[in-house]
Amino acid sequence: MRYPAYFLLVAPLFLLACGNSDQEPTAAQGDDPYNALAARVSAITGKTGPVRDGQAGQDSTEEIMATSTEGLRDYTVYSATYKVPMSHIQLPAHWKVSGLETGYWSATAPGLRVTPVKPVNFKNVTGPMREMLINAGERMRAPLSPEQVVQQDIAPRMQAEGYELVDQKRRPDLSRKAMAEAAKFYVPQQIHFDMQTLQTVWRKGDQRRAFFLNWMQMDGNAMTTWNYSGTILDAPASSFETELNSLVQAELTARMAPEVITAQRRDVQMKEQQAQVQAQQQQLQGQQSWAAHNQRMQQRWSAFNATQAAHNDMVNSVNNSIMGTYNSTSASMDRMQNATINGIRGEQDAYNPYTGQTGKIESGYNNYWMNSDGQYFGTNDVMHDPNVNGDWTDQWRQVPTEP
Repeated sequence: MRYPAYFLLVAPLFLLACGNSDQEPTAAQGDDPYNALAARVSAITGKTGPVRDGQAGQDSTEEIMATSTEGLRDYTVYSATYKVPMSHIQLPAHWKVSGLETGYWSATAPGLRVTPVKPVNFKNVTGPMREMLINAGERMRAPLSPEQVVQQDIAPRMQAEGYELVDQKRRPDLSRKAMAEAAKFYVPQQIHFDMQTLQTVWRKGDQRRAFFLNWMQMDGNAMTTWNYSGTILDAPASSFETELNSLVQAELTARMAPEVITAQRRDVQMKEQQAQVQAQQQQLQGQQSWAAHNQRMQQRWSAFNATQAAHNDMVNSVNNSIMGTYNSTSASMDRMQNATINGIRGEQDAYNPYTGQTGKIESGYNNYWMNSDGQYFGTNDVMHDPNVNGDWTDQWRQVPTEP
């Protein structure tokens, strides 16, 4: 199982983009949960009828597959890993949504900004593999609880921007939804994972900020892999609660697209089959080598049969052990090879947020921002947004990267 690839896939789902169907949007029915949500948002926005914007979702990739309902609009979020629909989500019609093709969407409206925070991944490994992973560029850090992450990593950045914490609580409803969606992906039986959502609210004068910390931990094969990502909502106090509730309801009613589940299962199973074939070939070569060796030994020392049989048992046991280790680490080796090449060149894999094309950028930072001319810069501050207080709104977009 390729842990980093799994995190890159699940993290966008956890960033308020998860779901379980590719059903086309239909007219609201009396017992449809979307109808109740649409009615609430309609009451909030003051729109009493369907939005008739026939051009919505057709002018650019910023509004992909968007259709109108009463006060809401349906969007399709795409997986940058598999290039297929990942989820369908309903957002307020007055939000301008972008980045759907990258899996990390954002939104703006008068006084409002919704921004994703890309995942920060860590591993905690003991034994010989630890040094090997460190050399491959993996981050080693003992797991923290969601509350500890806020205290150690998030709060200092918020305070540096002048915000003070006014509320903090876990969201079991969002956690259950994330766990249910993640369970639909293929995960080896020996891997156990947990996902939690922690909601924090911050204040700076009349400005309010909600930060949803999405925390995940996976344990298995003597390795712990964990990460955190998030979603930031900025709004003035007068509309903060309304916009916050809209964001929460959007996540709870989001629907996963079956295409991404099929693509992920096919990809992982294909890699497992390749690993099994390679391991079987290695075992066959070993068996053929030992068969020839046994024949020579029997010709020279006929009395050595009993000892040789015990020796064969030992060799087969070692081969089986090697196969098990190979199956569990082969996918990681692929990533290590790519990481080694990137390390030599000082680069890492990235996606152009405007075109979706893959490419390389200079490594060394947690987050990257790019403008429409292809110019980019990197920063280690996960809270930094160059569009805030800038001269041009939406001039920069966050660059999706792979470790």
